[in-house]
Amino acid sequence: MDTLVRAYPHIFPQDSEAEQDDGHAAEDPGPEAEAEAGPDEYTAKWGWIALVDTVSETQRCSWEAVWKMTMLETLNTYAYTKDRNARREDELERYKRTH
Repeated sequence: MDTLVRAYPHIFPQDSEAEQDDGHAAEDPGPEAEAEAGPDEYTAKWGWIALVDTVSETQRCSWEAVWKMTMLETLNTYAYTKDRNARREDELERYKRTH
């Protein structure tokens, strides 16, 4: 797992406090916190389910198809999607500032 974390730093941030030493997500903060949660908190809470859902939407395939993909294909698709979404958010912010 350490190799994956180092290979995909955008997916697995090193300073995540949501993960405990045993690899399980922290205790469920409840619906109030979920309403205020940003994308990173959402991913920290739902883990692989959020990743599978994102890859499924990007690839336009079922969750079952994503679960059958190789780890490399899944993580590359997820990393691409995160970078693409971050770029789009940056472009939108620049547009808002100039218009």
